[in-house]
Amino acid sequence: MTVLPGGIRPPANKQQSLVERIQSITIPHTLVLPLTSDSCVQVGDKVLKAQLLTESSFGSGVAVHAPTSGKIIAIGDHLIPHESGLQAPCITIECDGDDKWISHEGFEDYRQHSPDTIIELANTAGIVGLGGAGFSTAIKLESTSDHHIDTLIVNACECEPYITADEALIRERSTELIIGAQILQYATGATNCIIAIENTGIEAIEQLLSASKNSDIEIVVVPDMYPSGGERQVIQITTGNEVPHDKLPADIGVVCVNAGTTYALYKAIVYGEPLLSRIITLTGSALTRPHNAEVLLGTSIRDLLQLGEPELDSLSKVIMGGAMMGFTVSSIDAPVIKTSNCFIATTDAELSPPLPATPCIRCGFCVNVCPVNLLPQQLYSFTRYGKTAKAQEHHLFDCIECGACSTVCPSRIELVQYFRAGKAQIKQERIGKETAEKAKFRFEAHQLRNARDIKSRLEKRQARLTNKEKTNTEKPSFSARAARLEIKAAVARVKAKRSNLKNLQDDST
Repeated sequence: MTVLPGGIRPPANKQQSLVERIQSITIPHTLVLPLTSDSCVQVGDKVLKAQLLTESSFGSGVAVHAPTSGKIIAIGDHLIPHESGLQAPCITIECDGDDKWISHEGFEDYRQHSPDTIIELANTAGIVGLGGAGFSTAIKLESTSDHHIDTLIVNACECEPYITADEALIRERSTELIIGAQILQYATGATNCIIAIENTGIEAIEQLLSASKNSDIEIVVVPDMYPSGGERQVIQITTGNEVPHDKLPADIGVVCVNAGTTYALYKAIVYGEPLLSRIITLTGSALTRPHNAEVLLGTSIRDLLQLGEPELDSLSKVIMGGAMMGFTVSSIDAPVIKTSNCFIATTDAELSPPLPATPCIRCGFCVNVCPVNLLPQQLYSFTRYGKTAKAQEHHLFDCIECGACSTVCPSRIELVQYFRAGKAQIKQERIGKETAEKAKFRFEAHQLRNARDIKSRLEKRQARLTNKEKTNTEKPSFSARAARLEIKAAVARVKAKRSNLKNLQDDST
């Protein structure tokens, strides 16, 4: 086992949410589901549980299903849990309480089906990474087809403070998780399978060891160092191999899947159930009953918090995610989404507002704790003063935004915020550059078309002039004497006409 470079040990704050077992699903009055592709239902339609609500094709957006039966009452913009506080297209379902399913069934033996079939079912089931990234699991598995996968890692390391959703899952459903890992191993063709879990989850470790004793799955216990649960970090800890900054895990023969995602795939393959719910940690000192609950996707955060029996007078803010990488939700009327693994209802005493920052003293603490061996103080200087080229040279995009550097900074500088802003600025510059390049291409193409049109018109004009000259040269030529005779004859004819006219006038008088 490789020791993770850097890292910190913040207060875990996990035990308070592990006192109770996972609470069962409750059906709210309405569900709001964000869309990632076009809707295939209309307002007024009645839907059944697990019915597909969006157009679904591989790579064109994650499939969305009805978490319960009911009626479509709205399709339009709605608040979503995002740090921007913006709205997004959503479907709103009025639940009927019947929870009536569509017809569905799983595989009796997944080994009787090809890995491609498993991957396609993961796609139609709308499964994504439930550890926070939200990337399509089917696309991740599909990308392994071009590589030889030596090791599959099921990542059960919840290094982020407060979050215990995966640990609660393993405590109560370890057998299902082992089957899910075997399905993943079959789909990826991985030679080895590892389940990585932090050493603080004693009961979960015991459950995994018991459930995996008749399999070839290896349970690897890792130190409780934050951020050991990051994808690249857990790969480095368990295999000793470091993923190059410009490569993906599959490029070194590894695929890493979250424990919650593995369980969701198990349900999709064995029972034919798409991703309709997930386990969420409800915690924070503003809740009198912190615990883990299995919640239907689309449930409002307001309804979810009621399960934890909040003390509204002391509630300061609600954070989605952990205390390190989470963000404050702008409204508790936003819905639970597939990547909602934790909600922390905090008080001012628990997570007090940060004090004003002071100038950097170049102490180097941030360098010591960086898990990807960056130079945060240099990146801070570059991003603060808009030196984006320098920031990229120092590998700004390798930053995983874990917040370890901000936590240890004695000057209380929110370093991660500068890094996020720097990344956004660079992305915006890239978009601007691409837009300018496209505009330049269109302008040059327009100029080329104009030049071709002008050349074509000139060539046609020259052809007409050439044809006219050719026609003139083909007419019979006359001598000067013949021309004078022709002129004299014409004058004579005119005189004759005038004489005739004069005679007619004289006769009339």
